[in-house]
Amino acid sequence: MGRAGAGGKGGETLHIVAVTGFWGFVDDMAVEVACVDVEPGNSTVVVRVQSEQRFGTLDGGVNKRRVLSLFKFLEKKAGALPVGRCPPTPTL
Repeated sequence: MGRAGAGGKGGETLHIVAVTGFWGFVDDMAVEVACVDVEPGNSTVVVRVQSEQRFGTLDGGVNKRRVLSLFKFLEKKAGALPVGRCPPTPTL
């Protein structure tokens, strides 16, 4: 499950709730995607990710693996993404 909301400057944030299969531990993951100007006329997409458990201090490396898995997925898909300026975002 997840919900999208207003992100940082010009970005969108997705909140994901992950539940482990056997024990049913609940973890939260936040993914923010934003378009950032690198120089005049050139921009890039920035992805920020945070994953953490709701209870306790040890996660057995699950959150790190979850973040790395997301970035590997995005790297595979990156070849299909347009390069150059980010598209203009609609204003609400």
